Amino acid sequence: MIRYAFFIFLLISSYTNGQMLRIDTLSFPIPDRFGHIQNDKLKFPFVRTGNEKIDTLINSDIKNRFTNFEFPDASIDSTIIAWAQDQIVYLDFSVTYSKNGFLSLNISAEGCGANCSGWTEYFTYSLHTGKYISLAEVADTGGAFRDMIHASRDIQFKNYRNELQSLLQDKDSGIDEDNFELIMEHLNDCENSFELNTYAIHADYLEISHTCYFPNIIKNMAPSIELKFKFSDIEEFLKIKL
Repeated sequence: MIRYAFFIFLLISSYTNGQMLRIDTLSFPIPDRFGHIQNDKLKFPFVRTGNEKIDTLINSDIKNRFTNFEFPDASIDSTIIAWAQDQIVYLDFSVTYSKNGFLSLNISAEGCGANCSGWTEYFTYSLHTGKYISLAEVADTGGAFRDMIHASRDIQFKNYRNELQSLLQDKDSGIDEDNFELIMEHLNDCENSFELNTYAIHADYLEISHTCYFPNIIKNMAPSIELKFKFSDIEEFLKIKL
């Protein structure tokens, strides 16, 4: 078994409320199933605030949440090595917010076993305590705001169903009755599985994540549901200053 090397290089440096924040990248070579190293790299974030205790809390939590606590006591590099093995072909991250004492980022991955599938996980932390921040701690998602979120979601699903109906009527679209029924089945499952817990903070808006994961045969037909709310429009529902 090949031992992965890992490297750290600076990605982002910024100040938040007088606190230095640096996001480094842990970079891991990707071997193929024959043990040959490929040019692409698996990239994982490493947060540095200048406070060792807070750094440990944040980095350990990101590692454990992303890998479903599979290796809770292992170091980050050994965890990613063991978790990725030879099935993860893509791993990268993006920082969407890093000010006012908060850090919001996401990590995307793609794994290939019998089939390939991709997904994204979202994380938000207090840079003062190192604590993971849930959506319920960011905004009041009950009452009026909850109604606003569901109304936006319902409109987008309705519009997408109308688009599918139009494609079904178009003989050149490639959508037949069987494909239509399969797409609708997974669309209904996706809509019914919606929960208010996955989110990201951006520069001037809050995004509630709702991703539809369709099987490979219809993966390209998965809808893009965008639930984005400007801070100025939901200020009364926010529990923290953004």
